This record gives sequence, structure tokens and C-alpha cells, in this order.
Amino acid sequence: RQSEAGLRADALAGFADAARNLPAGPAAELTVRRAFWQSAHDSPDGARADLQLAARLSDEEQQPAAAGRARRAIRDAVGELLPPGGSAAVDDARAQLPDWATHPVPDTLIALVNQWSQTAAWPEQEEFLRQQTPTVGDPAQMRAVAVLRALYPDHAALANLEGFLHEIQENGLDATLASHRSAWEFQQLLQGWITTPTWEASRRYLTNHPELAADPRTTAVLASAPQDPTAAQHLAILNLTATRSVDDVYDAVTDPAVAHDEAMAAVSAGDATTVANLLLAAPALARLAFTGPFLAAAYGLLIGGGDVPRFIEAAAAAGNAVQRVAAAARLRRLARTHPQHADAVSRILPILEAEPATEAGDDTGHAQ
Repeated sequence: RQSEAGLRADALAGFADAARNLPAGPAAELTVRRAFWQSAHDSPDGARADLQLAARLSDEEQQPAAAGRARRAIRDAVGELLPPGGSAAVDDARAQLPDWATHPVPDTLIALVNQWSQTAAWPEQEEFLRQQTPTVGDPAQMRAVAVLRALYPDHAALANLEGFLHEIQENGLDATLASHRSAWEFQQLLQGWITTPTWEASRRYLTNHPELAADPRTTAVLASAPQDPTAAQHLAILNLTATRSVDDVYDAVTDPAVAHDEAMAAVSAGDATTVANLLLAAPALARLAFTGPFLAAAYGLLIGGGDVPRFIEAAAAAGNAVQRVAAAARLRRLARTHPQHADAVSRILPILEAEPATEAGDDTGHAQ
């Protein structure tokens, strides 16, 4: 109504007030609407200024989807309000806008991006890139790809393609393809191990693929997902194979009694790393009524952290006389061979050796 009444200043102020309370992306879209309003009300200079303002706002938007939506709206408006080949003022205004607002994108490139988006795995992607060898790295194509990336910043496949194209420009086609082929083959090998259906199958797989344990990428990938229990367990298995045979490690994974003996020996040796790896590789250890809290206490003692008294009290309450005596002997041996732990051991031994109100059973899997 304000525009119909000729209250131009009030109408423009209304647009500005509305935009002021919006995030940058939606504000840019509203500014595009104002550009159309200005153009319809005989203010081409105002329309051009609004399109430039909208472009700046869209580049300030932090949400990729919102930024892309705003830029596409700006590009459409530029095509309608500032068509190429117009006046000198129009050409000057176009020159001041970002590339993504004005630079043409060939239909053939859009078709290629859509085709790329349908590739599901590396072998298909490698074939696609080989077929595009004549145009890979072409400056005109790279410029058009950059325009599409700005217009669709949330398009994962497009971002992936642009990354490949830049890598090919820098390193060459053959080197790039060889590098990514090696990475894909490694991922297939690693997933084959992690997804084996049984521990016996997992044992055979690792035995048959010693290159998996030798490849530093295996440790790096597994360590990058510490919150994933499957990754953590397999990383622990891998760590244990550095000092044990694959068969010995899997015996501990599948047999709580073996894992118990290995862990207790590690406590005596002051080997916190092995204790931690065994608890992760054989999670059944942590669920054993005595062994679980005792190992937690011992690990905390070895690293100088954790709630050692609470865990040792839980172990003492859950363990029988044989377990408590054996564990105390382990701790005494630790104190003798690693004097730096002697004080800490002396503080928890009385808790472990105190007579409980009732006698518990054995949880190690050993015969009594």
C-alpha cells in the first residue's frame, strides 16, 4: 500500500527494517525483492545497488544452504534486471558483482555434475575422471565449476568433484587417480576386517592380510573414531599384535580367562598401555565382578588418575579370598619392580586385604 501511495522513502525503510532482523541469507533474498521493487518504480540505480548489497549479504551467510539459496535468487535477478549487453551502467554494475552472479555455466557442465553425482564408489569415479581427461583442468571449466560451487555450497558431490579437479591440476591425472585408488583399496581392506561376522573370521582375515597391521593408515583411521566402540576395539587388537601373535591376541579377545591372565601380568609389569588395550579388546573383562573394578583401579594407579579407592573397594567387595590374595600379590610385585608406585600400592592394599562380610565367587573363568 505504501508503494501504491508513492511513499517511496517509507517503503524502502520498511524493506530495510525487515531485513535488519533477519540472518544474512534471508536478508539478501529480501534485498533482491527490494531490487525488483526499485526497478518497477523507475529506480534502476537503486535496483543495481540493492543487488550488490544482496551479494555482499549472501557472502556473509554462514549456513551453506541459506547462502546458496540467496545467491541463486540474486543470479536470477541479475539475469532479469541486468542482462548482458545492456547499457554502460548495466555493464559496470555486472562487473562489480561476484563471478557467481554473472558468469555463464554451460549446460554440458551441469550435465557432467549430475552424472558425477550418480557415481557411487571410487571405481566409477575413476572411470568418470578418465573420460573427462580432455577438459580436466581447463581454466574455463574450473571457473564455471567455482560458480556452481558458490551457488550450491551445500552440494557434497559438487564439492568433491571440485576437490578432485584442483588436485588433478596440481598433481596430474595419473598421480591423483593412483593416490585415491590406493586409499579406496585400503578402505575396502579395512572394512573387510572390521565387518567380519565372527571373531574366528576376524582372526583369519588379519592373519591373511598382515599388510593391514603394517599400514600406518590403519591405526590413524581407527584412532580417529575414539567414540566408536568397534573402532576402539579393533585399534586395541591392532596395538596388542605389536607385541603378541595374532593368535595370542584373539585368544584374549575370545576367552575371558586368557584376557584376565594377560591383564594381571600387565599390572605386575606396570604396563598401563597393555591393561588399557586388553580392556578395550576384550570388553568382557570390565564386566567381571572382581576383575573389572580391580583393573580399573590398577590402571588408574599406573597412570596416576581415576578414582582408585572407589574401584578397589568395589573389587574387594566382589572378590573371593583367592582373588584378593592373588591381586594383592600382583600389586606387591608391582611395588617392588616399580618403586614409583609403592606409596599408591601401600594405600590400597589394606582395602583389598580386609575381610569382607560375605565371600564372593570366582569371575575369571578359571577352575577353583
